[in-house]
Amino acid sequence: MAKKNNFMKIIGIIMVLVGFISILMAFPIISQTYFNFAGIVETDLSPIDVKKITIGIVLVFLGLFVYKKG
Repeated sequence: MAKKNNFMKIIGIIMVLVGFISILMAFPIISQTYFNFAGIVETDLSPIDVKKITIGIVLVFLGLFVYKKG
């Protein structure tokens, strides 16, 4: 029985880490630029990805649930 509990805790930790990485990947890491000079507008702004944040939050909560049950 102890082996099953350790396995569930390992899976829970992995799910939490994957969810955390997914949340971090939702935010742009590349430097953003915005240039406005004499009517010339240069925008290279990356939007924040809401799908990755949602998936990350769900994975973190599921991982915590699995870890707690293990």
